[in-house]
Order: sequence, then C-alpha cells, then structure tokens
Amino acid sequence: MPLDYDSIHEGDDLPAIERRTTRLGVMQFMASSWMWSEQFFYDADVAVAMGLEGPIIPGPYKHAILQQYLVRWLGRINGIR
Repeated sequence: MPLDYDSIHEGDDLPAIERRTTRLGVMQFMASSWMWSEQFFYDADVAVAMGLEGPIIPGPYKHAILQQYLVRWLGRINGIR
C-alpha cells in the first residue's frame, strides 16, 4: 500500500538512514552552487580560526539531504519533488 498523509501520524518513527558526508562531497556541492566564498565549510584551519571545531556542513547541503530522504521515504506524492 502506498504511503499517504492518512497513514502518517505524529510520533511515528521514521526509517533510519546513515549518511556520511565528506569534505570532497561538500566541496563538490559548493562548486555546483557557486558558494566558494565561505571557506569555513571546507578549510579546517579557517573554521578553527573562527572558533569552530572544524568545517561545518552548509545549510543548503543539509536541505538537499533532507529532501532526498523525504522523497525516498514518501515517494513523489503531495507536491514533494
């Protein structure tokens, strides 16, 4: 049976996934998005100098991962593309 809104309830467990992100993957995403100005996303020395523990993952990259997860879980229903 296909998944639809009526079969999803608040508090339901979501399917577990594991996603590993590499510095190369972040750099490839940033290159395709023309986001090169923020070096703390891929340069550990710059990130540490800014007070971070290391490079961080850009918000748009996280959004892309979330969108992939939702499409794989829900399919292409109800406007999710």
